This record gives sequence, structure tokens and C-alpha cells, in this order.
Amino acid sequence: QNSKFGQAETQPATNEWSAAMFPLAEQLILLQTNLLFEIARHDFVDNADAASARILDLLNDWKKWFLVNIHKAHHANADQAKKTLNWAVVNRKHDGDQHIRGRWKKGACEINGVNACKAMNCPEEEKDYDCGKFHSLDALANLFPDRWCNGACYKWTAVDFYWQYLAPKVEKIRQDVDKMIAELDLAGFERMAGGYCSSTRHGLSWGKDLKDCADRCRSDKDCRFFTYRPSNKACSRYGSATCDLIDPEHDHETYRFAARAVQKVASKKRCSGGPGAFESADWAANTGSKVRNSDFDSLGFKKWAEVAWEKCLEEVISTKHVTVFDNAKFRCHTEKTCHLLDAGNGAVWTGPPPPTFTVQKVASKKRCSGGPGAFESADWAANTGSKVRNSDFDSAGFKK
Repeated sequence: QNSKFGQAETQPATNEWSAAMFPLAEQLILLQTNLLFEIARHDFVDNADAASARILDLLNDWKKWFLVNIHKAHHANADQAKKTLNWAVVNRKHDGDQHIRGRWKKGACEINGVNACKAMNCPEEEKDYDCGKFHSLDALANLFPDRWCNGACYKWTAVDFYWQYLAPKVEKIRQDVDKMIAELDLAGFERMAGGYCSSTRHGLSWGKDLKDCADRCRSDKDCRFFTYRPSNKACSRYGSATCDLIDPEHDHETYRFAARAVQKVASKKRCSGGPGAFESADWAANTGSKVRNSDFDSLGFKKWAEVAWEKCLEEVISTKHVTVFDNAKFRCHTEKTCHLLDAGNGAVWTGPPPPTFTVQKVASKKRCSGGPGAFESADWAANTGSKVRNSDFDSAGFKK
């Protein structure tokens, strides 16, 4: 109840409370986001993506708070500027020539590190003004002295000063949050060059914007790349391990889902054991390059690792790690755990599993012609754990 200057929480925030909270809000946001990122980077956190999602929720909550409070903060800050500067035209009198004369009273010039007098072309010292010829609307002159004392600074000039010089600093806090939200909307994605993937896409939709397209890829467990085209809002998703870009002339924006791309486990290491499930014979044939590359952190080596990973999955779908050497070979390993050994000419990588699939029924009460085909089960119950005869070809059990 003390957080709103003594008001109960059921009462709306005052303008002054909102203004006081804005600089505190900026510091709170930094503390909260840094804390979550610190938690996420520890090894025992097995879902680091959850930190980005939590921060995104947090920032969106702050965004709503800004929308409610920013107008109140502006009003309070503008009122404070009027009080601090205290500009006015006083001692307004009629002279013999029926002119109104008034003396400009300078309250202050410095506010928040800015010389308001200089910024608004106000005199540095108090001075008298000729406020115009006396006429029947003099009553209004007392309400709007700026119209008769042209060039003098007054309380409304102080408000103009606030909006021109101080309000943008308040707005920047909200803009920084919007920028952080935009960046987190694409968290985990890396922008690639122009063009789209040459591989066959496994998903196409028409989204609202780039964020919507990224969200669709994020929710698709097989999506590793996506391409967004602003001109028609087309969103293409790709499940291939690599993406060779084509057609860079058009407005395609392609992003790699880094969390689902190949990741380096260790440099100058290899997995223990023999060649594993598969060992390449000719690196140059696989990569199109005959250049020896010992820079395991280079983009070129990562590209080789992507090619090696894709070919390992083609050869052995259960591949868990790949050791990429700088001497024209790579090894695929199916063991869940890679026991690292020193190898000055290699680096160990891991990557996403192959895309999943679902079976689709072609026809009921039909079979393919010919013999038993490549394989025929001998015991249905042994494969499914069920001894119940099922003739309902549309049932979930039959699909299983």
C-alpha cells in the first residue's frame, strides 16, 4: 500500500507515481533480464530456450505497463517542468499609449542538465516586454499573455520545452523495450544472406509478419530454416540439415534456427572408438573443396560440418555425433555419449535429429500387389503389444 505514495493498490496510479516509476522500471528490466540469462547459461539448465520465452513474457508485461503509465508520466513531468522553470509575465500595466507592458520573470533555466532558456530562446535575464496595444479583449490577455507578450517565455513555453527536449528520454525507455522484444522474437535464429533454400520445403503458410513466421518455425519441431517474403507474407519452412540459398534478387529473408543447426562440441578432439557407423572416403567430393581447413571456428568449417551431418543422417539415421577432420574425412558415430579424445586435426559436432513423419492411409480394404515385399512381420502382437483383432481401419489404434 505504500508503493503508490500511500494509496491502496485498488486505487489507480497517480501521474506523479508513474513519473517516479519510469527510471526505476528501466533498471528493473535490466536486472530481471540479466538474472534470467545468467540462470539460462548454467549447464544444469536443460532448456535454455525457456529463458528467452520467459523474458519475452516479462517484456510484454512491461510493454503493457508502459502503455498505461507513459501518458501519466508525461503529464506529471510536464507539470514539474512548469513548476521548476516558473516562467511568467508579471506586473502587466497600461501605459499612456494604451499599450500593455509586462515584466518577464525568470524562475530558472537549468533543468535535467539542459539550459531551457537557451533551448527556447528565452532571455537569460528578466526584462520588460511590450505586450501589445490595449483593446477590449484585455480580459483574455490575462489568461493568454503569450499572445500579447510576443517573444516572452511563460508556463506553456515550459511545456513545449518538455515535449521537445525531455519527453524523448522517457519515450526511449519504452522504445528500448520494444527493441528488446523485436530481438527476442527472433531469438535463436540467425539471419542468412538473401534468397531461399534450394531444398524442398516441408511447410508453407501466409503469416502476418516476420515474427509470426519465426513463431511458426519455432513451434514446428522439424523446422531448421525458414524464409519470409515481405511482399506477399509467404512463410516457407525447411527441415533439411543445410540450406543452399538461391534467387537472391527477390525479397526473401532466410533465417537459420541456430538451436536446431549443427553445434560444435569440441575442437581438436574426436570421439573414441573406430570410424563409427560410416566414414567418408573423399572429403573433396562431399564438400566441393580441396582446401585444408584447420580453423575449427570458421564459417567454412561449420559449413563442412553441416554437410557431414546431413550425409551421416543419410547413411545412418541414428547418428548422434560426427567428427570432422581437416584431412578430407569425417566419421559418423551412433553412440549416445561421445568420449572425447585428443585429435589435433579434428572437431566433434552434433546436430538435430532427422525430420519426423506421420503415416498416411492410401486405401482401406486394399493391399499392394505382389509378394510380401521387402519385409513382412511374423507376429503382429509381438510388434504392437496387442492381441486384439482390429478391422476399424480409420481408428487411432489401427493407425498406431
